[in-house]
Amino acid sequence: MPRIIERVSVLYREVRGIDRIRMIAFNATGPIIGGLNMCRIIAAFFLLLASAVTASAQGLFPSVWQTQRGALLKVLSVGPAGNFSGIFITSPGGPCPAVPYNLVGSVRGPRVVFQTSRNWTSDCNVTTIWSGRFVSPTTIVARGNATFEGRRVRGTEVFQRI
Repeated sequence: MPRIIERVSVLYREVRGIDRIRMIAFNATGPIIGGLNMCRIIAAFFLLLASAVTASAQGLFPSVWQTQRGALLKVLSVGPAGNFSGIFITSPGGPCPAVPYNLVGSVRGPRVVFQTSRNWTSDCNVTTIWSGRFVSPTTIVARGNATFEGRRVRGTEVFQRI
């Protein structure tokens, strides 16, 4: 679009002999802003998009999330690419009550993927892969797929930021 406006401007200068022109082209819906203003609008859009992506990742750091059953997810560090790490503590009423697990994951827009694992000891040795999304800034709904004592267990949890 800026090229069309520039060509019209050049043609107008040649026909009229005018050196300085301020061009605003119109279409059926209203004015089309060209040149430097359009570049500024595009730059502002990309800055807004970049800040939204960064904000979604930084919305996790530092934070504590609790499931409906009482388990805690503590995010301790978040990298610039949206990767995070922390600790997951099981619910008090589960088969392994209040046991800490390593936590690593990533945020990509509204999508959240993370893994909890405890492989340094034989008791409560469970690895769970979670996949979910932000349904609000303070709520994540995730599905878990756990490997526990040779069998697979699946479930869904709602994590609320506390």
